[in-house]
Amino acid sequence: MEELTEFAKGILFAAAIVQATSRTPVIAADILREAGLTHANCAELDDYDKENLRIVNKERGINLQNLD
Repeated sequence: MEELTEFAKGILFAAAIVQATSRTPVIAADILREAGLTHANCAELDDYDKENLRIVNKERGINLQNLD
């Protein structure tokens, strides 16, 4: 798997924040789809971000990796 750029990490952080603050995973999923990050490797993210992205990961077409 490719290593994430700082820009891609920022988008993942933003999606996690959207989920955490709005509790609307569909909006966070749309952000990831538009950025082409539906299958991103999230191994480098912290537990807080991973926790929120696990919820987003249940949305259709989202298959984020290494959220455990």
